[in-house]
Amino acid sequence: MFGLKKVAAIGLLISSGFILSACKPATTTTSNSTSGAAEQQASGEEAQDSVTIIVSDDGASPSQATVKSGGKITWTNNSKVKVQIASDPHPIHTSNKELSKGEFVIELEPSASATVTVSKVGTWGYHDHLNPAQRGKVIVK
Repeated sequence: MFGLKKVAAIGLLISSGFILSACKPATTTTSNSTSGAAEQQASGEEAQDSVTIIVSDDGASPSQATVKSGGKITWTNNSKVKVQIASDPHPIHTSNKELSKGEFVIELEPSASATVTVSKVGTWGYHDHLNPAQRGKVIVK
């Protein structure tokens, strides 16, 4: 019986290693007053007062959105499953918690929406915590 516990523990460790190896942390850059103009030109997008990002079964649209500092992002789940919107990097979600209302994630059931206000200037990656391959970027200017 003691040997069975060891085998189960080793199996759990190996499984955890496979799961963590599939999680690729994204790099996030932030801008300051000297690089803000260059970032604006590079993004080619005009900052909006508010944006809506729709999550579907195929991913987020738009996959990159530009919003003004103090602006709003509305997350809408048009997929068939629950999503958990989170700031990069996965799985710790620490780059800009404004994207998830200061929480670890924003959980959205199908057809649900949530709106957040962002003020921290920079380029911020986000992802669905339940499906980290679904990701995008928000630029706050």
